[in-house]
Amino acid sequence: MKTKLFFLFVVGYLLFIYGCGSKYREGIYGNNVRPKDYLELKSDGSYYLKEQGNGYAGTYKIEDGAITLVLGNGSASRARINNNVITDEHGERWTLWTEGNTGLAYEEAHKSLQDKINDLDDLVKHGKMTMQEAEKKVEELKRKEQKNK
Repeated sequence: MKTKLFFLFVVGYLLFIYGCGSKYREGIYGNNVRPKDYLELKSDGSYYLKEQGNGYAGTYKIEDGAITLVLGNGSASRARINNNVITDEHGERWTLWTEGNTGLAYEEAHKSLQDKINDLDDLVKHGKMTMQEAEKKVEELKRKEQKNK
């Protein structure tokens, strides 16, 4: 009887602790204001953010209901995260895209390699990226594509 009560207490305590914490999942979060913008949280603690036509990569950390995105140069941005919704510093909401609830952000994140290369070409044409940066990014995309096969 004591063992059963202790077990129920432990299970109840764990449910309370994890139930009160911030809930999130790795995956692709689409911006509810700008449907082509997305944030991909990867299981290795890295992220990729596509926002207003620009791409950013870095690492993330989640603590106490907040997510901190850190760029390679050390600059950081914080947002609230709960129940698979991220609310950024500007009050914009980013919702986890799931199978059957894809939207533009999900489609953007799953573009073909050629479409991603075309996007980089557009960035070079509009002076948002140098040719050297684009070539480096293309090689990186090709390596990722090969790795995922």
